[in-house]
Amino acid sequence: MEAVYYVFAGSAEVQDLDANIHHQLIQGGMVLVDPGTRYCIAAGLEGSEIVGGPCPADPQMYAVSESD
Repeated sequence: MEAVYYVFAGSAEVQDLDANIHHQLIQGGMVLVDPGTRYCIAAGLEGSEIVGGPCPADPQMYAVSESD
């Protein structure tokens, strides 16, 4: 599935792990990740607030463990 992330505050770096490409995002920036792409997001030096995720949402993200 694809994913979308929006940088609400601060900055971040998105890395495409398959193509070894890095993209810098600043406040107000947005990234669309194609289905099947391995990626990671790292906060900038001043930190970041990021909203978003897989679309449609991954049901496992909302699974409740027995300890909850």
